[in-house]
Amino acid sequence: MSSRAKLVWLGALAVLALPMLLTACGPADESNSNMNNVASVDSNAMAAAESNSDSDTAADTGADTGADAGAAATAEEVAAAPADTTNGDDDVVTYIAKDYAFEGPDTLPTGWNTIRLKNEGQELHHLVMVKLEDGKTIDDMKAAIAAGEMEFPEWAVPYGGPNASIGPFEATATIDLDEGNYVAVCSIPDANGVPHMAEGMIKAITVSGQGEIAEPSADLIVDLDDFAFIHDQPYVAGQHTVEVTNQGTEEHEMVLIKLDEGKTAADFEAAFAPGAPPGPPPGMPVGGIGPMAPGQVAYFYSDLEPGNYAALCFVTDPDTGLAHFALGMAEEFTIE
Repeated sequence: MSSRAKLVWLGALAVLALPMLLTACGPADESNSNMNNVASVDSNAMAAAESNSDSDTAADTGADTGADAGAAATAEEVAAAPADTTNGDDDVVTYIAKDYAFEGPDTLPTGWNTIRLKNEGQELHHLVMVKLEDGKTIDDMKAAIAAGEMEFPEWAVPYGGPNASIGPFEATATIDLDEGNYVAVCSIPDANGVPHMAEGMIKAITVSGQGEIAEPSADLIVDLDDFAFIHDQPYVAGQHTVEVTNQGTEEHEMVLIKLDEGKTAADFEAAFAPGAPPGPPPGMPVGGIGPMAPGQVAYFYSDLEPGNYAALCFVTDPDTGLAHFALGMAEEFTIE
């Protein structure tokens, strides 16, 4: 097994109770480091996405999460979802997440790509673009997964992507892609600890040709370090474009959760523990940046509302076997 960081999302929650680790985070002005994008449900964008989508499908194993994370949002929640803050649908490519498959374009251009993930499944999903090096293909990746690999192999490099969302909400990220062969994967596990990519949620994508999207201009900057979130200014309510750079020596991600009133990150964690009662967790995962390799830069878009948030990194440290949130890469903060 590779020495690369394990990407067992949410399964790492059982490693350590969050109240202990959250007290180890730095001051709020140094560590409030996650933003979100919950794009509005746009019928025109969905129609365009369907016309460009392929018909990839995968067998649904019927696995349930410990909490019904995919419970459908009410009409009021959909209507209240923050507006998309990208530059318009003409610059956005949409992928549909299902249980367990991705639907969307088979090809993308090199350079900056704005990817919107629409979750139509009943479970939590994200989309991570993983570049396959050394002539490897999706079959090699599937073989590694079938062999029980719980890490990305050395020849599979994560470039990030829109992080976790619950249907029918959306998450959007802009990432810089080199030419080559990629797979889009969801590495979030089901209630039995099986990553969704092992259940068919993996899609081959070829990146070639030159894209036309310019690099976004950010008003907030976040650095991911070993093991902390570092930002250039406090977060405030409103719309933002967030630049994220992995300055660490390991892979990192950013997951933002808007907590229910009076709830904590520990409450959210408990909803996914083995034997947890059914029902939605006490918070809404609202996006961020998926796992990305050291040195990578990505962007995401947010419309922060007042409330309490938890920001976490679920990537596992190969040396200790602990999730990064257990090493200090976790925080709670409030938007007034």
